[in-house]
Amino acid sequence: MNKFFVIWSKIYKTSFLKENNLKFYNHKVFNDVQFHIESMLLANKISYLPKVLYNYNKKNVTSLQSSTVLTKALIIFDVFDGVELFLKENNYYEEFEINYLKFKIKESKNNLNRTAEEGKEEFFKKMKKEFLKMDISIENLKKLPQDVASFYIIILNSYSYNNFEKFLKSKNKSI
Repeated sequence: MNKFFVIWSKIYKTSFLKENNLKFYNHKVFNDVQFHIESMLLANKISYLPKVLYNYNKKNVTSLQSSTVLTKALIIFDVFDGVELFLKENNYYEEFEINYLKFKIKESKNNLNRTAEEGKEEFFKKMKKEFLKMDISIENLKKLPQDVASFYIIILNSYSYNNFEKFLKSKNKSI
């Protein structure tokens, strides 16, 4: 759940996609994230070829991937909801809870970093609200990598994006 989400790095059997009713979700961005997670969990067999066969250019300024518009960044929270629902409906949540929590925190952090400056405060507020809903137990917090757990705790203890930034600067850290 915390690896290479893009679907263009994989080959799928059509029969597998049809049997599992796997389709893309209607998001402007991140539509491959949930598809990737679902397909990896539903697959009976996965093969790996450690060879680069495709180069992806992220420098295209017209690409959806290069966008830092707040409305697009906020879509990640819909993706989180979809992934969590899938995990719970298919009885995967308990087994993958730590992976899911790590995924949600790390991708929130990544999207905060990519969001344009004028949207960071609003993204921060939405992220903090989501983190509060997560209500991670101390036991599960200890199972997360230290940087992920620290980020989660710092967000919960910051009342604004500016406060969050000031805290990081005072501790000489970066997100």
